Amino acid sequence: MAKRTWRATPSIVFLICGALAPPMALQAQIPGTPNFTTFQATCCGYEFEVMAINDAGMIVGFYSTSEEGAYLGFVRASDGKITSFHAPEANGTLPYAINNRGVTVGAYGAGTTLNGFLRQPDGEFTTFSVPGAGPAGTGANAVNSAGVVAGGYSDANSAFHGLVRAANGTITTFDAPGAGTGAYQGTSSVSINDAGVVAGAFADSNGAFHGFVRAANGTITAFDAPGAGTAANQGTASLAINNAGAIVGHSIDADNVYHGFVRAGDGTFTTFDAPGAGAGAWQGTALTALNNKGEVVGSSIDASNVRHSFVLYPDGAIRAINVPEASQTLASGINDHGDVAGVYYGPGVVNGFLWVP
Repeated sequence: MAKRTWRATPSIVFLICGALAPPMALQAQIPGTPNFTTFQATCCGYEFEVMAINDAGMIVGFYSTSEEGAYLGFVRASDGKITSFHAPEANGTLPYAINNRGVTVGAYGAGTTLNGFLRQPDGEFTTFSVPGAGPAGTGANAVNSAGVVAGGYSDANSAFHGLVRAANGTITTFDAPGAGTGAYQGTSSVSINDAGVVAGAFADSNGAFHGFVRAANGTITAFDAPGAGTAANQGTASLAINNAGAIVGHSIDADNVYHGFVRAGDGTFTTFDAPGAGAGAWQGTALTALNNKGEVVGSSIDASNVRHSFVLYPDGAIRAINVPEASQTLASGINDHGDVAGVYYGPGVVNGFLWVP
């Protein structure tokens, strides 16, 4: 399985993807000099991931200090202080999201399975799992301002199912219509907005992915981005939803090329290919996060398999995120101030960055 971005890492969320129509017209790139702050959670990690940023400028992610992948979570405060943490009795901790109250959610390893967790700003943990969950266990992928969690779990057959955990701890599980029941098929809820509307994706019996949106009353609407492929590991991935109900993600077409999309609250699609994005297999464009202003952050892979990041604005303008001395960038989160967090590849090391326009 993989996390919410389009780079493989251990997680309860499977990688979901898809394809699109012609790119939207672009305006000139926005001028100006952004402020960059770079950081590391540890001096000598083997892996370093930045997952999300909240409106207070708190950044969450995880890192490994060993080749075996003993992951620790971290929260970087707005003043730059980094706090590393482990869930209780965990042999690995993977935070994926943080809300505006500073509550972090994710998954942690205990023995041979994963469990979900919530971590309060004071460090208090609440852990949970779905009774009878299978080998991949349970994970939390997103949390809204009320503390409602979206995530998923696997059954004994390694099929996946979505879940919503209410603030009082009540867990509701669900399956998107058409979701497969075989190993590594099924449903995962990836993002949740403040109204309790969930966005996610499901794999059908052929291994193709489809997006879905689940209303707070439980009604599920499935969708496919224009041009999405229908073979295994092709299709549509919903990766984030805002309070207006807009959803961003990416698709993989029949040639295995990535394309970005924005699905408005009324269900209409706008598709997007970043300038310079490659057109070969496993190249292209992915939109990974958006804020409540409709500003979208994404990344592309060019013809040389180099990653680049950008912000796409509601009027169609695009601004490249060019981190000094970076050979590649991967932006993963944007808050309502337009601040972006992610990682960049420098000489022999991966660092985090905060980009303030």
